[in-house]
Amino acid sequence: GFITSAAETEGLMEIALEHQVPVLAHSFADASAHIRAAREAGAKTIVQVQSVAQARAAAAAGADVIAAQGMEAGGHTGMANAVLPLVPSVIDAVGGVPVVAAGGIADGRGVAAVLMLGAEGAWLGTRFVASLEATTAGWIKQQIVDAAGEDLAVHAEDVDGQLHHISVVLGPVHLVGGAEGGDAEVLLV
Repeated sequence: GFITSAAETEGLMEIALEHQVPVLAHSFADASAHIRAAREAGAKTIVQVQSVAQARAAAAAGADVIAAQGMEAGGHTGMANAVLPLVPSVIDAVGGVPVVAAGGIADGRGVAAVLMLGAEGAWLGTRFVASLEATTAGWIKQQIVDAAGEDLAVHAEDVDGQLHHISVVLGPVHLVGGAEGGDAEVLLV
């Protein structure tokens, strides 16, 4: 998968297409140019979106699959929408493009819920950080395993009065400091 807005994405896309990677995932920016390049190379594209407007744009650009990602997802997803209300809204907006749900899905109950909403599938991410195969530190794995639904921390970085990054993390979190000149704070939700 690619963070589409990253400077190195163009070069990495070229490498992936040269190696005939069959499915490419994009997130956090307009993936239109990358969708065209993937299609020309015979690859499929999944575009991760956090809003209905982004979903419509991805569908119009020709995304093969849309991943409707709620704010419950790990990483820097933004704070726009929760996954359960987002999924049916995206499905209704994209006219037949398959939609998978992402964010806060950690077991079969979550998968069943998003399938009942009409999603074609579920994209699990953070859940696999705690898998045996993951190279994650043991204490982090244990925090994820021990976390409950109310153990959600939102980490926002503020640089020069502008919000530059939001991370959502499961489990008890202890903030150790800000990032490169910015202040950071943890809000427990």
